[in-house]
Amino acid sequence: MRKIRRYLSGDELEKRLIRYFQRPHRLNITPYVNEDFSSHCLELTNGHKDLLLLPTDDMLAMRKVIFVGESAVGKTSLITKFYYGEFDPSYTSTLGIDFQLERFVVLNCEHRLQLWDTAGQERYRAIAIPFYRGSSTIVSIFDMSNPSTIASAIDYISIARLHSQTVRNSPTPTFLVGNKLDLLTPCEYREISERGQKVAKEIGAEYFEVSCKDTAGVTKLFRRIALINFEDFCAEIPIPIEMSPFEKFISRIFRLKKNPDRKKSWCFLN
Repeated sequence: MRKIRRYLSGDELEKRLIRYFQRPHRLNITPYVNEDFSSHCLELTNGHKDLLLLPTDDMLAMRKVIFVGESAVGKTSLITKFYYGEFDPSYTSTLGIDFQLERFVVLNCEHRLQLWDTAGQERYRAIAIPFYRGSSTIVSIFDMSNPSTIASAIDYISIARLHSQTVRNSPTPTFLVGNKLDLLTPCEYREISERGQKVAKEIGAEYFEVSCKDTAGVTKLFRRIALINFEDFCAEIPIPIEMSPFEKFISRIFRLKKNPDRKKSWCFLN
């Protein structure tokens, strides 16, 4: 999948620049019900942006997104479509693991994602499992033109959640994505869409439908993934409580009283 990315055009830069909250594909099929950025996230990005940065390179910490699903459901095509802005109709199966680094700018803060593309063949499943560790988001793909791939998409989610080992009280944020929307007749679409939505509700995943030929749909999916990760990252960062001048004064007195060697430094209080 890897090749040198060509110079990004204005449109390609724009789709990585997130100024507003990307809504879910189906408002009623998502466990992430926020309609806008949380007040905590807005406060961090407006007044405490330095807390979001790593001291080494002035960038946000990198988040890990894994793409799972059966072989030929379109995992690589989805990543390639967003990353390069191109759709390659020729099919080449991923061997083992591949990944791309993608950068977004969310509320004027750079946000980086590692997009891990895992092989769908059964013989590579054991190889892929160790790479699930530390995942911040699980994206499970199924082929809407092949309904049997929904069952395997659910299995992949169960395995990925078990091995992601993230420190959280709730399951790792999960997307169930139906791909190859363009291959369906209206009748086929209604049937598979209803089934996919039902499954997503049952497993607590956000539901999406895309086609690798449709740039807008793919862009919405990746922007949504970036936003969920950004919100999740901000939620882990506490905002320091700003003390008033009086509170700072009292705090200084207590610190000095605990350190007898520094009594001379506050003799002016006598």
